[in-house]
Amino acid sequence: PGVGPDVDPRRCHAQSTQVRLQVAYWKTGSEMDFGMFGFGSKVLTHMDYFTKTYDVHCLTPQPSPADGYSMSNAVTRVCRGAGLDEEELCEINPEALPLGPSGFDQVVALKKTDQMERFVENVIHHLGGVVKPAG
Repeated sequence: PGVGPDVDPRRCHAQSTQVRLQVAYWKTGSEMDFGMFGFGSKVLTHMDYFTKTYDVHCLTPQPSPADGYSMSNAVTRVCRGAGLDEEELCEINPEALPLGPSGFDQVVALKKTDQMERFVENVIHHLGGVVKPAG
């Protein structure tokens, strides 16, 4: 499922794992043309790494210089996948937020029930509880 009859799913997976996922910003020239995703302008959080603090950016699909079509869309099309919701690339991950009032307030600001469900489930799991499936 998800892969057309003319595409071998094993080949599709193997090829997609060989694609550079992130633009190599330390390279120059045409080497910058490779990579499925680049850094978006929105900073999601900060990350301490040894003695430095780095910004963590949301991701944006990178268009091909040849035709403007993004590599993520090309892989989706070839592999007959469900596709990528580009809106979610810059959303806050409710499972990575602090489990107190500040995290709760950030999820409330999203105004998305599914994100709130994920946040509440994370709190319940953190407290040792279990969420039973609906039904």
